[in-house]
Amino acid sequence: VIVGGVHVGKTLLVKRIIGGLLGGVANAAPYLLGDENQFTSDLFASPVWMVDDATPAADPRKKARYTAMLKKLSADTTFKYEKKYKESITTEWAGRIIVTLNGDPTSLENLPSIESSNLDKTIMLRCADSVISFPPNDVLEPMIEKELAAFGAWLLDWQPPVGIVAGTRYGVISYHDDFIKESAAN
Repeated sequence: VIVGGVHVGKTLLVKRIIGGLLGGVANAAPYLLGDENQFTSDLFASPVWMVDDATPAADPRKKARYTAMLKKLSADTTFKYEKKYKESITTEWAGRIIVTLNGDPTSLENLPSIESSNLDKTIMLRCADSVISFPPNDVLEPMIEKELAAFGAWLLDWQPPVGIVAGTRYGVISYHDDFIKESAAN
């Protein structure tokens, strides 16, 4: 979960940087919220699923489904793969889900419910609230294209700090920004 102010780069980070490095991003909000009976082939073809400012809070059943689906998708690796006009099959998927939310009280109502059984499966980060002045898209997009491969190579060689590496099935310890964790608990 990434929480921060408007225009701080949350969606840019997920779609262009993380998605660009890992092979794409799919919009998972309708599937996680149960808003549509959709075929899942496009989702399971993508290693990163994004939920960008989704709104399950208004409906308690949607919020419960949303939280349960986030937990299941973080913990399980076997899922039903459905493609139009094809028989459904079981597939393995070990991707990641990134939820982005603005930091205002209304948006924070859409945090997944926090309970002891899903804390180890989540990381909750907060961005600085100051607005970032990004270059126009016709300048920014070529910059990202030019630098992304080098950034990816740097990441492959980077050694994470000892304090964040864990022997768990997720490889890193879970981190929860206190403000976000408190907001999710309310």
